[in-house]
Amino acid sequence: MDIASFVSNGSHGPVTLLEIHPQLAVAYVTVLGVAAFVGTAGNLLLLTTILLASRGSHGKPLHGVVFIVNLVCSDLIVTAVINPFAIIGAVRGVTFFDNFPGLCRVLGSACIISCCTSLLCIGCISLNRYVFICRQWAYKRLYSRFNCSTMCVGTWVLGILLDLPSHAGWSRHGYDIKSSKCLFDRTYSYSYTAFLSIFGVYFPLLLIASCYVAIVVHVSRAQLRLCAAMGYKPSAFRKMLRQGKVIFAIFVVFAVCWLPYATVILMDHNDTFPMTAHVITSLVAHLHASVNFAIYGVANRNVRAAYIRLVLGGAGVKRRAAVEGVDRTVTRTRACSSDETDGIDRIFDQATLGLLDDRPPSDGTNAETCSMVYESAI
Repeated sequence: MDIASFVSNGSHGPVTLLEIHPQLAVAYVTVLGVAAFVGTAGNLLLLTTILLASRGSHGKPLHGVVFIVNLVCSDLIVTAVINPFAIIGAVRGVTFFDNFPGLCRVLGSACIISCCTSLLCIGCISLNRYVFICRQWAYKRLYSRFNCSTMCVGTWVLGILLDLPSHAGWSRHGYDIKSSKCLFDRTYSYSYTAFLSIFGVYFPLLLIASCYVAIVVHVSRAQLRLCAAMGYKPSAFRKMLRQGKVIFAIFVVFAVCWLPYATVILMDHNDTFPMTAHVITSLVAHLHASVNFAIYGVANRNVRAAYIRLVLGGAGVKRRAAVEGVDRTVTRTRACSSDETDGIDRIFDQATLGLLDDRPPSDGTNAETCSMVYESAI
């Protein structure tokens, strides 16, 4: 089928964002171009850091890390493939994709699958941290190597199932002129649009919110018990507040990026909303893949040190300073671990992301040090 025979708003002909809103098009291309570059570089950097940390684990199982690897892979599809073609779509419009039969359908399908997989993976990470923090007794049984791998494969399977109706007649893929990219045809079937919004966005958001609320409540109670048993420590209270802020930031970034887009396509069932609403909300939604590496990496001081170490390479004193910084954080983490860990490559400690070190703290550590483990909720 000639892709120019339909666009999601029912219009015909080669209409581009650049022709309709030149200033918006320039801003759109600039922001999305920067996001594509930063997101791709950042996700590759995070993936390299994870691989180096895994190599430094000396054969010890790091099952939880597969969730972050899974998230990085799904985000890379968006930042390295989908976003560049979205820029082309904004400048060239539907005529470009008409020259490559099937390309827009492939891109639309890849966009739905990768975005849904990314959101579901973040939900899995939240659930993982909930079980680790609040249901420690069940963690090793639930998160074995096989189960972790199965859950990651499951996110892709669910992403494919969410997109499958577009190949089976319930909806279809095409060039959406209002968002200037290849997506599912949101006006073809409102029931599918509602289905995708609810299970692709609102369900992961509800899962993340539920898990992190439970974690914050659990951590708060544990901190109060520690303070009551070992004396009040202002530093412990400040640490609890900082943990809560980062957890809240994860939820807010997810909500800010995806809720506007999901809400717009749900409310615009008659396709009467202006083009600007669809362009901006879809742009913000795609930015999520470019900020995940910062949320799960840059916000972690140990990962920041590892980033510096990788970027500086052999830059003498600066590199040694970065390595020494990681060494100090690893040394602090050992106080909260029942086993000794060797090497500076164990950069993801229980004080932050926690997915590269799934062991609970040993009994008998002091309150301030033990409180670091609760940051594994991040």
